[in-house]
Amino acid sequence: MKRTIGILKSPHQFTQLSFSSDSETPESQVHDIDDLARAEIDACFYPKSTLNEQGPVILGELVKSIPVRSLEEVGLANLDDKKLTLESMQNALDKAYGPWTLHNNISLIDELFNVIPHLNQLWPNERTTFFEELWHLLKLNLGTTELKIIFNTIQTAEKETQKDKLSRAMISGTRKGQPLEGGDVENQIMEHYSQEFHKIFDIIDYNQDKGELVAAATIKKSPVLIMAKLPHLTKLQQAVTKSLFEGLSCESL
Repeated sequence: MKRTIGILKSPHQFTQLSFSSDSETPESQVHDIDDLARAEIDACFYPKSTLNEQGPVILGELVKSIPVRSLEEVGLANLDDKKLTLESMQNALDKAYGPWTLHNNISLIDELFNVIPHLNQLWPNERTTFFEELWHLLKLNLGTTELKIIFNTIQTAEKETQKDKLSRAMISGTRKGQPLEGGDVENQIMEHYSQEFHKIFDIIDYNQDKGELVAAATIKKSPVLIMAKLPHLTKLQQAVTKSLFEGLSCESL
């Protein structure tokens, strides 16, 4: 699995470092700081000495989608980019994702009775917006680096003589979820897991070595498939996610 981090080198530039599982040295690219908000990175690290007045603004936006920590906090302060190893990057990511996902889990617990009614209001007529917001919640609380949600939607008939029909759709992305139409592949995936949609939320498979998760869920009896890449999976993350889906299936909330 490819892992990528961003490191602020100055108030004006950042370095993007990428490791593949079979590489000994990272790929390195220097970018303008204005590109940081759109960069495909798993986490962002910074030396405390580089922050200026704009630092909190830039980093405050990033933390909405990825962990942001100082190099000192994750043990990379005295490590040159050229000496960075996959192991040291993985250790830094573990130190960053643990507190970040914990904070997100606690925040969702605090807001659960506000979040669920809001999502339930979107469900009947704003299905895509519903799943965009659900995607974002799952990204934060599971700490995913890639996330795809496949679900059923209604394709409105173009003519009065035609009927609306059921179709597949998905929200997929790394830092931001993009709504897309499902195709043959998504249909095949949903058919493959068709026998798994009998619980409100159930983790079908989690490969810890590869960091890959597949989960099945039902929302108001409608099947939802979740496919994700994530650094780790804790019991708290599982419990909070399950509570979210249970709340979405409870008519009284």
